[in-house]
Amino acid sequence: MSLFLSARVGIWVGPEGDFTPDELEAALAAGIVPVSLGDLTLRAETAALYFITALRYEWGQTSG
Repeated sequence: MSLFLSARVGIWVGPEGDFTPDELEAALAAGIVPVSLGDLTLRAETAALYFITALRYEWGQTSG
């Protein structure tokens, strides 16, 4: 079975200025594994599209 089909992935797109400390604490307590894009800052309108594209690339799902 493909990793792409068996993995469960979610995305949180933060507000301008980042998440509050309480929001981050709640996310970590819920088992969220944070991933950073480093210095790259995306608009909320494009962040989800970027994320899906990056996952498909990493998991070898670049066609079809």
